[in-house]
Amino acid sequence: MKKQAAKWTAVIATAAMAAAMLPGTQVFAKGKPEIKVVMPTAGNYENTPAVEAAIDEKLEELGINATVSLKYLNWGHYDEQVNLMLTNSDECDLVFLYGTLNTKVNSGMVLDLTNYWENAGEEIKELIPDWVIEGTKINDELYGIPCNIERSHEATFVVNKEIANELGFEFEDDRVYTLDECHEMLVKAKEAYPDKQILVPQLGNTLIGGWSWENMGDSYNIGVIEQYGTEDKVISVTECEDFLTLAHTMREWYQEGLIMQDILSNAENFDQALTEGRVVAEFSDGCEPAGQSDSEDFKKYAFTVVPNWVNSTAGVRMVYAVNAMTNYPDESFAVLEQLYANKEIQTLLGYGIEGENYVIDETGRANYPDGVTAENDTYTTIFSNWLVVPNADTGFAPYFFQADRWEKVKEYDEGAVAKSNAVGCVFDSYAVVDEYAACINVMNKYYNSILSGAVDPDETIAMMKEELEVAGEAKVIEEKQRQLDAHMAAQN
Repeated sequence: MKKQAAKWTAVIATAAMAAAMLPGTQVFAKGKPEIKVVMPTAGNYENTPAVEAAIDEKLEELGINATVSLKYLNWGHYDEQVNLMLTNSDECDLVFLYGTLNTKVNSGMVLDLTNYWENAGEEIKELIPDWVIEGTKINDELYGIPCNIERSHEATFVVNKEIANELGFEFEDDRVYTLDECHEMLVKAKEAYPDKQILVPQLGNTLIGGWSWENMGDSYNIGVIEQYGTEDKVISVTECEDFLTLAHTMREWYQEGLIMQDILSNAENFDQALTEGRVVAEFSDGCEPAGQSDSEDFKKYAFTVVPNWVNSTAGVRMVYAVNAMTNYPDESFAVLEQLYANKEIQTLLGYGIEGENYVIDETGRANYPDGVTAENDTYTTIFSNWLVVPNADTGFAPYFFQADRWEKVKEYDEGAVAKSNAVGCVFDSYAVVDEYAACINVMNKYYNSILSGAVDPDETIAMMKEELEVAGEAKVIEEKQRQLDAHMAAQN
């Protein structure tokens, strides 16, 4: 794989210049390297200058010759904006990436951090297990540092709490529910609430996201590995037993009127409707450690239907990387280390200024100060967007999680039912780019429709299989298998 050479520029000492003074902070020389940190936003950030100044003060105390500039971009066009910013040395130094690390590596946009990691402090290394780091490497080189989040995921059946309780169902921790039990809930809900939508997609026509098959980071599922990725053979999803069973089950539910009947034309996001009880249930995939995903007055039950397991993207799903064009590689990694490992800096980046943007309440969790809300808070990174910070475990949890959230997440990952053979093996379609593109068109045409229950699974899967064969699915699967075999051989 061709990689753009990293731009290693010596840091030139400059004469001290007049420094900007912010209230309550000390003066810093403008000549220090300014490390620009880019991440997506879903909140308010008017208080960013004060947060930057406070972080700079902590970096000064640690002897790190750098200041920070926090840049928040809208989620909508985040990756397109990042691609532009990574083409020069002036726009960003550190960048949050979501599922695009491989693409950035192949384009030579991000720096090889292997040597930096080897010489990093124990504080950051203790946060991220060795197997996660190994699973993040691409061609045995490390280009991104994984965010300190859960490593395993499950599939859940999410039901409005009030409705579930009215129907006599209560959430039980540490239990996997069967689809038959979910079906019982839906049937009772349809009888009790004939005017409500019963089972709806989270968005669009995607009724079911992740399940029990491994796709090697390929969200189109063109070639999968069964049994949580513990098999050693890549097969067509049209031959995957769990996919076929699920498709037929959803068809039965749809014909019973349990699934939204116009799901194929849906464009609505139902999360708020579910919280408010205007609809009954949806499927979701994510991290649900013992029901800890909401506050104690949570509005939704998340019934586990596929237990949590570790898939191929555990290390590369959310990472921070260094711009290959940066003028300050050493300082960038030094700052990155502290964003992960220094509790005071983590807290500033995640919550803002104590007393202004957050307080620690009587439960030991971070909450809004009196008179401050989600709408008027001036810095809301963790409150609105907690997954984007390098390490949200600041020693206390936000108000919408139970107080022992982070301990529960560690226990959750330790109890994962399986770890895929493909952990760290994210599919690179470069060798079969034409066939892969043609297969994507086929999957976009059929996959969600089949799992929505709105079409006959036997007829539709047969059509999908035929069109995939014409599109070149066999070549894509052969290439996936080659990459999996090489990855497994390297692990032994």
